[in-house]
Amino acid sequence: MADGTAQADGSGVIGPITDEDYSERCLDCQADLAPDFCILVQRAVNAGWTEDDVASALFELARAHIKVLMAERTRPAPRDQGHGWASAG
Repeated sequence: MADGTAQADGSGVIGPITDEDYSERCLDCQADLAPDFCILVQRAVNAGWTEDDVASALFELARAHIKVLMAERTRPAPRDQGHGWASAG
């Protein structure tokens, strides 16, 4: 959300100051996510995971997410598969 207001889901995540790219965007995102991130880490530690377990798991989740994003960006656009939907008429 680029208007600087908190999300309706109560997460406290505010969003970027603008929809446009800007030099501090990544740092702003980190600062915005940090409180919920710390809560997630603490919940996992309270459940019995070590901080090393949690850090490794979060790293692997982030890496898997990046792989999905990269695959989606390199996937060719879907074409008409000959079902007739695009050519009906």
